[in-house]
Amino acid sequence: KDLSRDEKEKSEEGGTEEDLDVDPRDFTDDMLASEERAVATARAKQLTRILDSLYKIGKKDGLIDPFSSF
Repeated sequence: KDLSRDEKEKSEEGGTEEDLDVDPRDFTDDMLASEERAVATARAKQLTRILDSLYKIGKKDGLIDPFSSF
């Protein structure tokens, strides 16, 4: 009976060790967020390369004046 009283006190104080375990869904959400950031970063780098290429082509063909303001 002393054990059950200790367990009740633990549950009233905030739970047992089992209650403190990390929810696997939280870990999955963190992994997805990390993957989404990686994809967004890769897309941003790709867009930057495309814009740089377009700028160089336009500058070479005289379509873009590097000294003019947009």
